[in-house]
Formats: sequence, structure tokens, C-alpha cells
Amino acid sequence: MRKISLLFLAVFLAGAFFFPGCDTDSGTNPFETTPVPMPIALTGTWVSTFNEEFTINAATFTNSWGGSVIYSGSVIDVRLDAFGGGYITIRYTENTYAPDAVGKYYVIHWKNLTGSSIDISASSDGDGKAALWEAEYEYVIWNGYFSIYSSCTKS
Repeated sequence: MRKISLLFLAVFLAGAFFFPGCDTDSGTNPFETTPVPMPIALTGTWVSTFNEEFTINAATFTNSWGGSVIYSGSVIDVRLDAFGGGYITIRYTENTYAPDAVGKYYVIHWKNLTGSSIDISASSDGDGKAALWEAEYEYVIWNGYFSIYSSCTKS
């Protein structure tokens, strides 16, 4: 029994050495996002088929409807995902439907960006998170927060 335990330990350690897994330091995580400057093609005002307006620039992200701000925030981080889209992390400066969220972090996902169209989805948890790392860790596609997208055209 002892020989089997030692053999298992040796195999385990060898595997850990040769296969580091999805460690972000080694760069092998396929879901890791890459921070980037705000893409020029992403900036501007986008209008959805539901008449939502998304105004995006390097400093702010604002979602409004009928001329009234629904939520707005300072852009904290912009990251590309491995699927041709990306995330914008904001810190709420205004939130009409969740005033207690002001000061918290929130994430928006985009995909299918062209020069004149984009699909935008805000996280289904509109309250945000108190810590930046928590928002960026939690609000990702594979956790199910971005299931409904607004198809938008640039105005």
C-alpha cells in the first residue's frame, strides 16, 4: 500500500510540474481577458432596436432611453475576450433603478462589433459588486449574466 501511495504522489507531482493548468501567470487560460485601451470602433452612440441609447467613450459608459439616463459610470477597464467581443467595466456614477449601486462596479459585454453595428448586453445583476475584482470575476459570459443582447446601430 505504501508503494502505491508513493507512486501516486510521484505521478501527481510530475503532472503538476508538466501541466500547470489554467494558471493565469502561465498564460494558458483560454477564458482570460486582455486589458486594452478603448477600441475606437466602440466609441460613439449606439441605438438599439428598442430605442435604448448606449453612449461609449474612453471615460464613460451611459445607457439611456427616451433622453433619460438609466445608468452611467466611469470606465475602469476594457478587456477583450477570446471570442471576438469584450467587456467594459464601469463604476456606477448614476443608476436610476438601483440608487444604492452608485460607487459599485458593473460589467457590460459586447460582441459582433463592426463599423456600424454592435450587440450589447448589460449584466443581468444590475446592483453591481463592491470590489472591482469581484465584478470582473463574476460578470462573465460563462456565468450566465449576458443572455440577452440589444442589437444596435451607430447613430
